[in-house]
Amino acid sequence: MQSAAMTLMPMDEIVEVQIAESAASNVPGMEGMEGMMASMVKMAPLSLAACIGQTIVAILLIVGGIILCNRKRVASPVLRTWAVLKIVIGLLGAWIGYKSSVAVVASIGDIMEATSGPAGSPSSSGVPDMAGIMNIGVIIGAVSGLIWMLLLPVFFLFWFNRSAVKDDMKHGQGW
Repeated sequence: MQSAAMTLMPMDEIVEVQIAESAASNVPGMEGMEGMMASMVKMAPLSLAACIGQTIVAILLIVGGIILCNRKRVASPVLRTWAVLKIVIGLLGAWIGYKSSVAVVASIGDIMEATSGPAGSPSSSGVPDMAGIMNIGVIIGAVSGLIWMLLLPVFFLFWFNRSAVKDDMKHGQGW
């Protein structure tokens, strides 16, 4: 139960209180949850920084798009700057997401091991296989997320560095 005093506590203290309450009740698999929560609390400042960075980069893309629609010469450097920043911040966000996913998969594996029956029983037979499948899913998700995240910035970098586009922006009508 959450009290009024608990809502005024910092997030890491709330997590510690909830972990301590759950550990005191001897819930099976709680060690896995403790590891996951500790990992999330540790990654929270980086996650916040990545979110703020992604917001700034999104605003830069909107501003660059408006400048491009108004056919201003400064659009190309603004959008190339967006592309470089998007790659850097996107890689940071992908790394944070991957590390968080690995921590969640590890804690789920710990919980499954703690709550399954004794070795050799039907309820314990799928635990190692499920953890392996989840790890493969994390890797596939991380790689596909990176590919999709990199498509537009890499395209912008190539497009706005083409000599035909540079010449058109320098000497074209309306630029």
